[in-house]
Amino acid sequence: MSSGAALLALALIFRSDFNFPGRLCSQYKAPIILLFTTFFIAIVFSTLPSKGLKPLYDLLRAFTLLLTFSYLGKNFHSASILRGTSMVSVIFLTAIFLYLLWNSKSVDFAVQSNNWPKIFGLSYSRNIIATEIAIASIPLICILLDRKIYLTKTETYIYSTGLTIYCIILILSLSRGTLLAIAVTAFSAGMIFQRKKLITLIFLFIFLLLFAGNLISDNFILHSIFSGIYRGGDILSGRNAIYSATLDFIAQKPWFGYGPGTFKHLNVVDHFLHPHSMYLELVFSFGLLGSAALISSILWIYIRASRTLEKDDPLVKFSILLLIFFTTRGIFDIHLFVYEPWAIVFIALGAFCGKNAPKIVHIKSARLIIE
Repeated sequence: MSSGAALLALALIFRSDFNFPGRLCSQYKAPIILLFTTFFIAIVFSTLPSKGLKPLYDLLRAFTLLLTFSYLGKNFHSASILRGTSMVSVIFLTAIFLYLLWNSKSVDFAVQSNNWPKIFGLSYSRNIIATEIAIASIPLICILLDRKIYLTKTETYIYSTGLTIYCIILILSLSRGTLLAIAVTAFSAGMIFQRKKLITLIFLFIFLLLFAGNLISDNFILHSIFSGIYRGGDILSGRNAIYSATLDFIAQKPWFGYGPGTFKHLNVVDHFLHPHSMYLELVFSFGLLGSAALISSILWIYIRASRTLEKDDPLVKFSILLLIFFTTRGIFDIHLFVYEPWAIVFIALGAFCGKNAPKIVHIKSARLIIE
């Protein structure tokens, strides 16, 4: 579905402004070349070269989002883009909510987070599902907090209700990494949008969550949620063995790594598909040199795009919050070599680039003005 959407978006961009992709890639030619060159070199010298083709495919289709959001940012108002993104988020929420209603045998069944793959009919774990839901909540946070965007009462009601349901589902997920990341993101949103009350509410919620165990022990659902999140205080939840084994592998090939998409095929730790840390997977796959090159290329695009950036632009704030969630969630999870992580990066970079896109100058119109 994401591949089809990427092709459709490119077709629409080419139809309305055929030269736009070329101009944008030319403007950011050096960092884009560095990014893809690093990826190709990593695949060629990979321990298992054929396993890097799927990550490369995911990178290419995610890259279309940089073109898409650059084009949107150049041709449409940020408020309109954020409204559209928020409406897609609400539609996604509706689908999630209907799945919960139809496929849950009972409320207690839904609270048991291990049942989430059964409820949604997916092979993904509850952590991945929770992460997807958290990402979809970010445009709603932005559109509700941004004072520059005027919302009707109906819009405010729809987005507020949607965000409330998102929060409830996230708590039921018992995904501590996702809850931590969305809490950091919400706190950052309060700072960026200068909403001190929001920051106070977040701290109050965390305080109640941490110290309300004795008060809710008689309620099965609330007690299940609390005990599931707390889990004896082990925030790493058994990840120590994964991290230790991954670091041992990295120590053997620290400079060039093993290649993208190879972790699950090298039997680093039993049946685990990735090291449950985006940063460890980056170094494991590309080594220190390749990781530095990839990060440099991404920062290079951001620095060049942000020279004339409107810091108060709603789309820019949305992109910053996306990156905050991404970098925080990546500490304890996020599988780097699937479509979604690169999609987040390129959506954010696309929003930055769209504000600095070169303008088309019509020479005939300019002559008329001079005359």
